[in-house]
Amino acid sequence: MPQPNPQIDQFLLEGCMRCSLGATPACKVLLWTDILEFLRQLILETELQEERKWGVPTYSLINYFLKFPAHCNLSNYLRSL
Repeated sequence: MPQPNPQIDQFLLEGCMRCSLGATPACKVLLWTDILEFLRQLILETELQEERKWGVPTYSLINYFLKFPAHCNLSNYLRSL
């Protein structure tokens, strides 16, 4: 099982920091922390590698035998209510 990435711990504490709302109560990442933590724990039980790319957590399984590895995208666009 892969080890948790400290950069993702920081993301969950501060948000992505790509806008002025980062590290404030209005940060959309911080509104979803409980769900994001739950999903993270599920994903970390697999063999996916946890990284931070483009300011957000990404999870990948590297298959060196495929030139173009198959992929899956699990995403949620957070919007204001």
